[in-house]
This record gives sequence, structure tokens and C-alpha cells, in this order.
Amino acid sequence: MHTTTDRLGQGTDNLIPRHYLPGDSMRRIHWRASAHRDELMVRQEEQETTPEAIVVLDRGVRRWVVEAARAPGVDPGFETAVSACVSAVSRLVQEGYQVTLVDIDGSPLGEPIDGGDTTGVELLAIALATVTARRDLPTEALARLVSGTSTGPLVLVTGAIDDADAAALAPVPHHSSLPVLLSVSAHQSVLAHAAETGWRVAAIPPDADLAAAWNGVVDRRGTHVGA
Repeated sequence: MHTTTDRLGQGTDNLIPRHYLPGDSMRRIHWRASAHRDELMVRQEEQETTPEAIVVLDRGVRRWVVEAARAPGVDPGFETAVSACVSAVSRLVQEGYQVTLVDIDGSPLGEPIDGGDTTGVELLAIALATVTARRDLPTEALARLVSGTSTGPLVLVTGAIDDADAAALAPVPHHSSLPVLLSVSAHQSVLAHAAETGWRVAAIPPDADLAAAWNGVVDRRGTHVGA
């Protein structure tokens, strides 16, 4: 997956911008036209196909032990989740995606990393060394975040979700081309429930082999899809 840009013409101000549509890259916004019309407009002359992906680290303390919110490194499960996020970001960046890491409510956990930017992945790993869980965040926040949008791959790394959480997350797969849910502590029955709604799921217990976890991702039919 590579970034490509088709130039349809020169002299951007001589072209009529079109209205912003869900899925358009923010880099295509024509700010002068947007200010003039008081609504978002994008440049017609560029057709960008930069693939984008989202990795979500669920820091809601209810899905972790309470110590995970007090200091980094005290909850092995949470540390496994952090490592899984770095693993997911690294894999997607290697595949050429521009990757954004966010909390389950959409709060950014770092700057977007361009495809192929291995240095950006290394800096993200360093920054996440001090991250902790925080005040409880509802799982339905992710569904609200992606509502009305269409994304590329979306990888959610979470803790001990239950059936209510799986139900709250059910709308998310419909907005992603590849929805993957990795859980540290969820029961298999909960993961099966999530798979039925469209998630590709895998368990990542503390000290898990992350490569094996990726290869263990299964879809709603129980088919292994790997990564």
C-alpha cells in the first residue's frame, strides 16, 4: 500500500473545490475556500490514496486491575496491551499505512506515524513506557467515535471486556475494512460474541507471544485470518 497522488491540473486556486466527504484526508482541505464558504471544502486537483489505520489502546480502568491506573509497569496485563499496540502500529506502518494511536474515546496517544517511518514507531514505544490506565471510559465511546465514518484497519487492544462491552462495540466493525479486537482478559464466550458482530478476535494473556496472537486472529466464522 503506497501513497499516490494524481495531479488533475495546476493552479489550485483556479479550480473549484468540492464539499468535504467522510473519509477525505484532512490534508486535502482547502482552507481558503472553507473559510469563505463557512464549511469544509477539499481540493479537487489531488486524489490521494494514502491508506490510513487506527490502533486503539483501551485505558478504561474498569477493564484492568485498579493498580494499572496508579503507576506504569505494575499490571502485567496492561503492559501486554501496550506491547500489543506497539506491535500493531509497527506492523501497519511496515505495510505502508499512516497509523494513529488513540484511546477508546479518541484522545490521541501520539502523532500519526507515516507508512515506513520506523523511527516514529520507536519514539512511540518510548513514549508509551510511562502510560497508565485512567478514569473509567465506556466502551461505547469507540462506537460514537467512528459513527458516520469509514476507516481502514482498526485494531482495538483492550482488557477484561464482558458481554455488555461486546454489545456496545458491535457497531464498530461496520465502519472498518479490517476490525481486529485483541483482549488480554476476556472469556472465550465474550470473544465469540464479539466475533459474531464482525470483529476479528484473539486473546493475548499476560506474557503472550504476540506473533502467535496475530496468527490466532479469527473471524465470525471461526476461521483463522492471521495478520
